[in-house]
Amino acid sequence: MAYYRNIGFGIALALLAPRFAAAFDGGSDCTQTVGESASVAQPIALVNVAGLNFGRIISGAAQGTITVSAAGQVTSNGVANGPAVYTGSAYRVDPSAATFYVTGEPGYSYTIITPATSTVSDGAGHTMTVTLSAPSAQSVSGYAPSGYLNANGTSSTIASNGFDAWAIGATITVSPNQASGTYSGTFAEEVQYQ
Repeated sequence: MAYYRNIGFGIALALLAPRFAAAFDGGSDCTQTVGESASVAQPIALVNVAGLNFGRIISGAAQGTITVSAAGQVTSNGVANGPAVYTGSAYRVDPSAATFYVTGEPGYSYTIITPATSTVSDGAGHTMTVTLSAPSAQSVSGYAPSGYLNANGTSSTIASNGFDAWAIGATITVSPNQASGTYSGTFAEEVQYQ
């Protein structure tokens, strides 16, 4: 039995010998040319053009909400004795959605991360909760949306010109007899290539 194993090994070695010889042929030195490549893409960048602003709100005896749309229109939910949108001119504050444009590598898809809520405060212990809407395709500062923003606003694709644009509306909850003052806060918006 051992005899047949030795013969089998000898045959295998004989068959492989020419391949080893070809690989190491050329004496004491051997040079191979190796291909190299690299792919470079433009970094993705998010530019915030306008912040979120609900305009001037008149508080009421009942809790209610005020909504600013992605297009910048502001409305009340119409609760009896609830908060209302100030429509006068003397103390007007123009409402606005949060608007953004994105720059990056044309054709690259990216993810959009928007928090569900944020908080604004007057600095004196009074707060209101802001519920953020999903990004919505909007032209911003002359940049048109790419047309690839998905329905839930969590991903899109950079257009062939290297841009994309969208806006975020939101709803603010106003407590009964909310304290007067200027409320402010921030939220973090993030984009990243997929």
